[in-house]
Amino acid sequence: MIFSDLQNAVVERLLWDAWFTEPGKTVGVFAEHKLDLAAQWQQTIGKIGAAVLVRTVGCAPTERVDLADVDVWIEMTEFVSINRGKSGSQKPGCDVGAKAMALLRGWTPDNNMWAPFLLWGQGLQYVGEDDQGLDRWVLQFRTQTMLELLAQVIGTDTAAIVDDQGRAFVVSPTPA
Repeated sequence: MIFSDLQNAVVERLLWDAWFTEPGKTVGVFAEHKLDLAAQWQQTIGKIGAAVLVRTVGCAPTERVDLADVDVWIEMTEFVSINRGKSGSQKPGCDVGAKAMALLRGWTPDNNMWAPFLLWGQGLQYVGEDDQGLDRWVLQFRTQTMLELLAQVIGTDTAAIVDDQGRAFVVSPTPA
């Protein structure tokens, strides 16, 4: 729930910018967790030639016990022969990555939950051409969150988080 919300917020942030939704030159933007992702992805790549996939996030501990590093990977795919043609978006994969980088660097979907996004790892990298002839780029960001906040949000979804005696943990704002 929490990480899929983060993915969806990244998708919404990219689609918020008219550059991705420009009539006749759209770039498909998807979250990896969609059930019908494969069909949408193939249709988008086959029709307009450019798409962005917000991958499932990764989470790692930090030196602080109350803090977690959260990595967000964004993959840009371009079917060059379609994308650069009249019916394509005519937006190269590297430009799509640069636009995503400009929109997300320093951004946060929620100041109370997530630290501002930092360009991370290799930043924007050309991965190469895959066996289907698609050019791929990857963009990596890192944000951080307090683990206590995750427990509060997850604990309020349907029931409080409780210990083995059924008492609500202090971090949960709802009674058991």
